[in-house]
Amino acid sequence: MPVKRTCEHCQAPFMGSGRQLHCSLGCRFWSKVDKGGPPHPQLGTPCWLWTAAKGLGGYGQFTRSAIGVPVRAHRIAWEITHGPTDLFVLHRCHTPACVNPAHLYAGTQSENLKHSGRAGRWPGKKLCADDVRSIRARNAAGEKGVALAREYKVSGRLITSIVRREAWAH
Repeated sequence: MPVKRTCEHCQAPFMGSGRQLHCSLGCRFWSKVDKGGPPHPQLGTPCWLWTAAKGLGGYGQFTRSAIGVPVRAHRIAWEITHGPTDLFVLHRCHTPACVNPAHLYAGTQSENLKHSGRAGRWPGKKLCADDVRSIRARNAAGEKGVALAREYKVSGRLITSIVRREAWAH
C-alpha cells in the first residue's frame, strides 16, 4: 500500500511503496551524479560524473527498474533531457562517466567510430575489409560476438553493427 514519502533527491512529497526513495526516475537517476567537477577545458562546463555502477570502458550503468536491463547512464541522461532517440548518444568531452546533457549529442554509428578514433579510444588495430568478412563468416558459423570483439580488440557493439551491416555495410 502506498505511503506518503519525501524524495531523497528533490525533497518533494510523493506517494510511494516498498523501498522507493525517489519521486521519479529522473530523481533516482540524478541522485547518482556528481555535478561538482572543474570546468572541462574545451567545453567550459563541468563533466557531471556518474557515481554508481560502471561497465566496460568506465561508462555508467543505470537500470530503469529492479528487473530491468542496464543501460548506459549517458543515454538515460539524454532521454531524460531530450527524449528517446534511435541514434547513438555521444560524448563531446571524451569522458565515459560524464552524463552532463550539454556534453552529449545524438549521432550515427559512423560518427561514433570517427569520434572515438580521434579521441584515441581504439586500443587495438583498425579493421580492414578482410577482417570484416571474417567476422561475419565466423559469427554466421556460430562464434560469439564477445569472443570476436576480444580477438579483434574492438567493442561488442561494433561486432554487432558489423554483423547487422550497420557498420561496414558492404
